[in-house]
Amino acid sequence: MTIVNVSRPSMYGTEAVTVYAARLPFGSLFHLLSHVDAVHGAYYFLMHFVLLAGHGTFLLRLPSVLAMTAAAGLTARLARRLTGSDLAALFAGLTLVIAPLATEYGQAGRSYAIDTAMAVLTWSLFVTAIDSPADPRAAWRYYTLVVALTAYLHEMTLLVLAANLVTLVWMRSTRDVWMAWVRAVRWALVLSIPLLVTSVVQSRQVSWIKPATWNDLNSAYRDFLGPGTAAIALNVALIVMCCWVAARRDASLPGVTATRLCLPIFVVAPLLLIVESMIAMPLYGGIRYVVWVSPAMAVLIGAGLDHAVRLLVPSGARSFAAILGVGVLAASLASQWKLEERVHSSAGAPQDMLAAATYLHQHERPGDGVIFAPRSFYALRLGYRNDLQPLRDLVIGQSGRYGGRLYGTEMSAPAISDAVEDSTRIWLVGVSSPRGSTRPELAALSRNFHLVSQHHVTGMTLSLFQTSSLRPDVETEG
Repeated sequence: MTIVNVSRPSMYGTEAVTVYAARLPFGSLFHLLSHVDAVHGAYYFLMHFVLLAGHGTFLLRLPSVLAMTAAAGLTARLARRLTGSDLAALFAGLTLVIAPLATEYGQAGRSYAIDTAMAVLTWSLFVTAIDSPADPRAAWRYYTLVVALTAYLHEMTLLVLAANLVTLVWMRSTRDVWMAWVRAVRWALVLSIPLLVTSVVQSRQVSWIKPATWNDLNSAYRDFLGPGTAAIALNVALIVMCCWVAARRDASLPGVTATRLCLPIFVVAPLLLIVESMIAMPLYGGIRYVVWVSPAMAVLIGAGLDHAVRLLVPSGARSFAAILGVGVLAASLASQWKLEERVHSSAGAPQDMLAAATYLHQHERPGDGVIFAPRSFYALRLGYRNDLQPLRDLVIGQSGRYGGRLYGTEMSAPAISDAVEDSTRIWLVGVSSPRGSTRPELAALSRNFHLVSQHHVTGMTLSLFQTSSLRPDVETEG
């Protein structure tokens, strides 16, 4: 995982939400989580203590950097344990390190990197519990606790239980192992009940997620494999070859092996989530929801590549075998470099929120109104509230801190229209034109105001409107 641009100055939308929630006093944060975003509550509490040390974007992303680094180390250790090979550990760790998804989410101010590290720890404890000759009950208790704790960071990680079920069937586990696993799962789910119940109560928060299609499944695995036909072809060939070689090696081995553990995680968990989102309430909100399965792919590649180079290279030439394997992984990285470059650049972010906040701070006047359209652009105010302090929100009547909403509570439609009509200058942040909208604030803006200037930054437009009998030329920037 490369962290070249981890300190890039601009936050993106969900990072701004992290900053807002993590800076709330505990009482206000509990109030917020009782209404929305309870699924991220554990992460916000963690970040509350992190951000006590400062407010820079590097500090915001530092826990993710450390977590993804830990995930790479845990992945290497798991591969070493499953194969007994130092080379497999090296290849598995490097595979995760060079993966563009690990780079992207390993330098983001959200929980996904921490989820990934905790997921690998869960798998390691699962193996320990099955293989432990001394006190398996203690190992299963640790497995239970970590499964539940990881769920509080990201509840989709509970899908690992389905993958572990497949593993137990595949390895033909004994009755004692089955009974111990069932007890562990039962208690993990009991511990997760508060989260699961709250998620159902707050399910309206994910109403934006559309039903998944087979294209979503295809896109998910394309995101794992890299951009472009050549990259996908190379990496599909690499994964298929590694899985085939590892499966042939593991076929004669008893117990938990790399393929029996990791192939169900990499295939079953994302597939279940996407299929569920096709036939029931959609819960698959993009690749970030399943990025935690990436280490499973890394272990499969590490195990298969290790066995392949051992077959090709004489047993005494371990250094050459290592160089050959690293060369294959370097070719994989090269095929995905366009995606790596996008992740490293500020252009890879959906919006340049810092540039927008800076421009508004330089041009706003006390008493100016502001409208965010679509509403998700309100994250700009959450992340850069000091820069936007002079701007009056013409839509929100009660802030999220008191109303238990991230973006606050909207006023009634007549009150919104009156607030717009009573203003002289209004900033429209997001869309470039209010025309054609039925939203009361945009309808009033298009009726009674005219455009004075526009400034474009990555991902959004900042438009200034004012009332006047004169219509000066429109100034367009950016």
